[in-house]
Amino acid sequence: MLTKLRPVLLASVGIAISGATSYADNPNSQGREMAVSLDGLKWSSCGVPEFPGCEVAVLYGDPTKGASAYLVRIPAGGAFPKHWHTNSHDFVGVKGTLVFNFKDGRQMTLRPGTFGFWPGGEQMEGRCSNEEPCVYYDHQDKFADVHVLAEGAPAEGHHTGTTTGAPAAGGKQQ
Repeated sequence: MLTKLRPVLLASVGIAISGATSYADNPNSQGREMAVSLDGLKWSSCGVPEFPGCEVAVLYGDPTKGASAYLVRIPAGGAFPKHWHTNSHDFVGVKGTLVFNFKDGRQMTLRPGTFGFWPGGEQMEGRCSNEEPCVYYDHQDKFADVHVLAEGAPAEGHHTGTTTGAPAAGGKQQ
C-alpha cells in the first residue's frame, strides 16, 4: 500500500514552490518568446514533504499565484502517493517514463514527447521508471497546489492530508 511507496513526486503537478528559481525576471518571459536550455536550469525542491527528491525549475510565472510553466524532475524509481490538484493542468514528457494510476484502475503512461491533461480534483498516484530520472513540462492557467491524501482517505478527492501551494488549505480560487 502507500506506506510501502517511497513518495518523491509532485506530479503533475501542483507544486509548493517557495524559493524556487523563476524566469519571471527574464525579459523574454514577459509576453515575448523565450528559449531556455535544460542544461542551464536551476532546480529547487518541490517543497512538499511527502515528495522527497522531487525538484522543480520554474520557466515563467509564479505557480503559487497564477499561470505558470515549470519542469518537474523525479528520481529514477521514485513513487508518489495519492494526491490531487485544485486546477487542471497540461504536461508533456521530457525524459524517462512516468506511469500515473487513476482511482478507477486505468493507467496513463507519460514518455518523452507524450502530451497529457489532468483535470482538477482528479486523484493520481504512480511511479517513475527505474531506468532514469523523469522530467516533465507542466503548465497551469491558474495557481498550482497539491493535496496529499492520507492513507485510507476517501476516494472522492476530499483533502485529508497535507496541502501545499496557494491558496492555503480550504481556500478557493476566485
